[in-house]
This record gives sequence, structure tokens and C-alpha cells, in this order.
Amino acid sequence: MSNKKDESSEDDEPDQDSADHRSYGNQHGRENLSSVNESLEKAFKIRCNTLDMGTMAFIHWLNSTHKKSTIENPFVVKDFQNDKCTVLWDSGVQAEVLVETKEGVPMCRHCNADDCAHVGFTICLEQLHGRGETLESIEAEAEVMVPPSERIARLPQD
Repeated sequence: MSNKKDESSEDDEPDQDSADHRSYGNQHGRENLSSVNESLEKAFKIRCNTLDMGTMAFIHWLNSTHKKSTIENPFVVKDFQNDKCTVLWDSGVQAEVLVETKEGVPMCRHCNADDCAHVGFTICLEQLHGRGETLESIEAEAEVMVPPSERIARLPQD
């Protein structure tokens, strides 16, 4: 038996089936390559959009000194009404995302899911609110942490 894979049969003659497969792949591989890459990108984005990623985005946002920065944060809180709805700005998709909470269950209207990163972020925000924190107090605390030199640089110019 030959050590060459897919190139010959047991009697050392070329395997016609393997040649046809290689030929077919060469002819059609380039045409399908872009569509395969697009499909893989979509699948990757969907698989990576998890509750845990929302938790990580929330931790990043919470530790951020510029809570409203769409460059620094993956998500920015635009509006929050505990146990009702949360409006986020998703810096990745450059769009507003609405997460509605009904009977204690948050549901993302952008992803049509209850287990995406937007929902994970909202759950963390609701838990923080349940501990007595408000969005205003969190943002005010972040402003205090900003060094005075940065606060002056961020003041609007008249």
C-alpha cells in the first residue's frame, strides 16, 4: 500500500475520485470562500454574544472613568428604568438596543434573546440598582475619580 494519501490506490495507480474532488474544490472553492467566511463571522458573533460577555462589559463600564464614552466602553447606558426597560448604546454594532423586563425576565429586542450580552449587562445593572445604587450616583462617582486636569480638558469651550 502506498504512503501517499488520496493520490493513489493500492496498486499505485492514481485514484480518480480524489483527483475529481481536488479539481472540484479548486474550481468552486474560491467562489464559495467569501460566503463561507461571512457565515463563519455571523456564527462567531452569535456564539460570542453571551451573558458572560455582558457581565464583562458591565465590569468594564463600571470601572470606566468616562461612563458615556462610546469609544472606551462596549455598552453605554442611555436610559434605565429598573424592572421595566434599559436602553443601551452598543459600540460594536453602532446602534441603540432596547432590553425590556417583563415579570422579572429581561428580553433583548435587538437580538430577540434572553441570554445575550445586552441582557447580561442589564441584569448586572438591575442588581446594582437593587443594592441601592442609582445611575446618577455611579456617574457622579466616576466624575470625582477623573483627575482635575482631565476635567478641565473636557469642559465645553465657550
